[in-house]
Amino acid sequence: MTLYDRIKKIADDKNMSIAYIEESVKISNGSIAKWKQNIPKVDNLYKVAKFLGCSVEFLMTDEPADINTNDLESSYVIKENIEDYKSLNENEIEILNILKRFTDYRNQIKFIARAEALAEEMLTNIEENKK
Repeated sequence: MTLYDRIKKIADDKNMSIAYIEESVKISNGSIAKWKQNIPKVDNLYKVAKFLGCSVEFLMTDEPADINTNDLESSYVIKENIEDYKSLNENEIEILNILKRFTDYRNQIKFIARAEALAEEMLTNIEENKK
């Protein structure tokens, strides 16, 4: 099942159209359909996942992100140096697990750059909203 198929299935289950999702998360019309062939921007994929009430990992793999910080030993990705990860929260662990799925360092660097850009944008928005 493709990314688009998973989004479409969830949308159908919730009686939503793809156009409604795109409008609700403020991405351009037809963006999700393009994900059949192209890799989406991380921030757009995150918006869709959040709107649908699931994780990015679930949309990408059809497997729930069920990593529990209290049970790191059972994590299917983070296994080495468990002690190094006990201080991390669930979101930080999810990011590490996503990063580890990129076996090529070039793709890891691209992911980190996109994540940093998204974080900067989000922090800027938070600061602007505080004013």
